[in-house]
Amino acid sequence: MTQEQSAPAAHASPEVWLRGNMRPVLAAVAASLLSSALILGVLVAMQTRGWLVATVSVFLAAGFLTTLMLAYESARPRLTRQGGVVHVRLAPWQREAVPLEVVECFFLGSSPVGRHPATSSCGSSAEEAADDSVASTSRRRGTLAIRLAERATDYSQRSVSLPWGGWARGTIVIDGLWCEPLTPSLVRTLTGRLVAAKREA
Repeated sequence: MTQEQSAPAAHASPEVWLRGNMRPVLAAVAASLLSSALILGVLVAMQTRGWLVATVSVFLAAGFLTTLMLAYESARPRLTRQGGVVHVRLAPWQREAVPLEVVECFFLGSSPVGRHPATSSCGSSAEEAADDSVASTSRRRGTLAIRLAERATDYSQRSVSLPWGGWARGTIVIDGLWCEPLTPSLVRTLTGRLVAAKREA
């Protein structure tokens, strides 16, 4: 009976824990569309040969579609949970599966704007601490840190897309620009979901 009850749970639809944010990419989409229209307009006005206009159009269309795909990926959830696995999306077209049992806690952090969040929130050296102290007066952006169990050495580090966050020394850091607004209430909700999911598992 236990096996019959656990089978549907394993194949249940993913539970979204942290949504993505495509707003940072919308400006790039608009800029790509506008620049493509301007370039084609100039080529047509200059009565450029048809084959050249067609070639340029193909490259512009490919660039615009790539930007659209990046916007779509940016809008996809950063964290989802399915059964006993938490899926982390910190790079376009890539998702990492982390066993629920090695996820220990969530907490809010921050990093100076323009600095890779992994070096701020995961750093531990005196030099990094000094850098953070110097940058403390600059504008900062919220981050969400996920602490993994020390025993889970296989999950201590991963390659990620630098603007989206970092993953080093057993801590996953999600940049607040690329996800839904980070608030203490959200962290409490995530913590409650984590506890409930572990009990369920």
